[in-house]
Amino acid sequence: MKVALFVLLAWLPGLVSAVCERPLIVAAEHWPPYAEKVDERWTGIDVQQVRAILAAVGCEAVFTDIPPERSHLLLERGEIDLLMAASDVPARHRYAWFTLPYRQEVQAVFAISGTKDLPSDFFGFRDSELTLIAPRAGWYGDDYAAVRDELMASDRLLTFDYTRQALTMLAAGRGHLVMGDQQSMLLVAQQMKLSIEQRWVANDAPVHLMLSRHSVSEALVQRINEVLTSKAQP
Repeated sequence: MKVALFVLLAWLPGLVSAVCERPLIVAAEHWPPYAEKVDERWTGIDVQQVRAILAAVGCEAVFTDIPPERSHLLLERGEIDLLMAASDVPARHRYAWFTLPYRQEVQAVFAISGTKDLPSDFFGFRDSELTLIAPRAGWYGDDYAAVRDELMASDRLLTFDYTRQALTMLAAGRGHLVMGDQQSMLLVAQQMKLSIEQRWVANDAPVHLMLSRHSVSEALVQRINEVLTSKAQP
């Protein structure tokens, strides 16, 4: 990772110019291993990548802790500039630019290890009487979108903001299954000494940087895409 970041920062020095008149405000949340605040400084896989990408186009990133359910509204208003790990959903194009993908993300559904008689997909889950613990906001694939409202209406959907909160709810028996980022769930469960097993993949798709149309120019998005294209080349 450090080598890749160094190469990214060193790429085409001529590209770096006064693209940004001010630092870009980036929404962050406690989401290991992608973003976490350690000793008052944000770090993590996504944080490091965003810092490097923006530095390569002459921009500085300022990370601020914003709950996921508020971040899209603030981005739409231009009060923040960038969201990390965003799904390119057509409904968001009205207020946001999307860069090329910068990594792959897998969202999966987990249960306490050894739990019996569980469904193997969202439609089987919908037809059960079980409860799902799921993120409060975000896109998790067409199948989840198809059943979400029905689960909400039947009081079988509990929401969370942070991975540790979700796994604490699962361990306490408040839900039968939990959905979230695969890497984050496995890492935090290991830290908690909680044995979980994956039941199915909810969504496996690339994620993008999402920038406000209100506060960020299309030219900057194009410059970022140039960096991402170069990074992807062997």
